[in-house]
Amino acid sequence: MRYTASCIGLMALAVSATMTPALGDQHVVLYSANDDTVNKMVADGFQQATGITVDLISTGSGVLFRRIASEQSNPQADVVWGVSSSLLKQNKQYFQPYAAKERDAIAIQTICGSVRTCTF
Repeated sequence: MRYTASCIGLMALAVSATMTPALGDQHVVLYSANDDTVNKMVADGFQQATGITVDLISTGSGVLFRRIASEQSNPQADVVWGVSSSLLKQNKQYFQPYAAKERDAIAIQTICGSVRTCTF
């Protein structure tokens, strides 16, 4: 599994998954520091749209990054969402680049409000 960072990661995952048939028993592991209400709404919507189960780990960003560091040799998350860009930059050694095939079809200003607020 891999860690994928930023708001674009989750949105790209959702966009690419909705363009393919449901994958049955497949799942994605989401680590999020967002509010539980937001996490549940996004996870439920993603599962309804794709048929892919979301295994959600929701806690504070500090706890998430300690967990990510401890899992360095055996990563468990597919997507990390809802953490600050400064934390992502400080912990970039735990992430690998990922560019969704549909990335060019997503208007970055629609997702983030401005290019300056997104982390790639």
